[in-house]
Amino acid sequence: MRYRDAEITNALAEITNEFAEITNEFAEITNEFAEITNEFAEITNESAEITNEFAEITNEFAEITKGTDDIRLLRSTHPRIAAQMINLESIVRYLIIPISAEICRLSLG
Repeated sequence: MRYRDAEITNALAEITNEFAEITNEFAEITNEFAEITNEFAEITNESAEITNEFAEITNEFAEITKGTDDIRLLRSTHPRIAAQMINLESIVRYLIIPISAEICRLSLG
């Protein structure tokens, strides 16, 4: 009977050791997965930064395009467009320039 008990104890010890090895392997896999998840998060953040930079460049391009359109309108010889540009010029002269000057004055102290 003691021999049989020793066999069972040894078999149980082997199973326990195998279970410990499997548990350690699972822990390693879990750590590797965490590292991959962190790397993915970093890549996602970098992608968001690039997307934001692209949006800024797109907005700047839109402003340049609008400025180009405004220049075309200013050069237009069409009477209705020319009349609108005269009104725009007065808005710039009487509103925007004084406001810009005031902002500069306040920022310089």
